[in-house]
Amino acid sequence: TSVRATGSYLAIARPLPSGTALTAEDLATVQLAGGQGLTPVPADRIDEVLGKRATVALVPGTLLTMAQLTDAPLLAPGQQQVALGLKPTQVPARRLQPGDPLLLVSTPRSGETQTTATRFEATVIDSDAPDRGNVVVYVALAARDVPAVVALAAENRIAVVLTTAG
Repeated sequence: TSVRATGSYLAIARPLPSGTALTAEDLATVQLAGGQGLTPVPADRIDEVLGKRATVALVPGTLLTMAQLTDAPLLAPGQQQVALGLKPTQVPARRLQPGDPLLLVSTPRSGETQTTATRFEATVIDSDAPDRGNVVVYVALAARDVPAVVALAAENRIAVVLTTAG
């Protein structure tokens, strides 16, 4: 439905990177009059959007539309999601953001020297610190890389590097 009369609608309250799950604190209610052709989410439908992920970066002050949200995992074709349990010292930033590009690098076994490292490109889907001892980073990576990354992670032989996009 498009906006035809004055009403209360949801707008973005703070910057949200792509992949962020929406919370009530991320949203503001605004009054809008007119705006034929716009399809913002009415404020009384807030429960329908909480917990959904942004499919694009959302900018404060913009109206929220359902087209900007998804329930689906943010994976590209040919990708799979892997959860990596890491020590805080293994994470390159206090809080990795959805969409951050990563390089996962194999490390040598204890007591061994490694002359070459295997590298895997990944993208952060989400991260969490459920307790003080671990950080869980959820990453998307090519399906062909999943078995090797899972094996390296099980042996605690993976380093995480935050890179720049491109």
